[in-house]
Amino acid sequence: MDNSTIRYYTVIIGISSLFLVFGLWELISPDYWIGYVPETFGFDVNLLVRLHGILLTVIGICILTGYFVKAASIAGTLVIGHIVVTLIISSGFNDLVVRDISLMLLTLSIYFEDHKNLALLLKRN
Repeated sequence: MDNSTIRYYTVIIGISSLFLVFGLWELISPDYWIGYVPETFGFDVNLLVRLHGILLTVIGICILTGYFVKAASIAGTLVIGHIVVTLIISSGFNDLVVRDISLMLLTLSIYFEDHKNLALLLKRN
């Protein structure tokens, strides 16, 4: 396997893990995340956290499996972008914003890659 393929799969596994861990965490323990949800207009905050968890999990699965990768990378970029804007509004520019901007750009970079299906790679080896 050449270096560009190794780099590609390192990014794919890293970013999909990020989305999967946080998505599943929001589904399993939504109470932990309720405090991060901004005031809403009468929406059930628990439901919003669970829907966000489903979205993150689906993004992670799509990126990891190689299906709908472009759509998932754009969705992931928008989700992290929303988090960045919310962080800046609530607490200003800080270390968390820098970290999340980096993750957002890394997620966006997946959009511009030639997508290889991880399942096919595992079958070949």
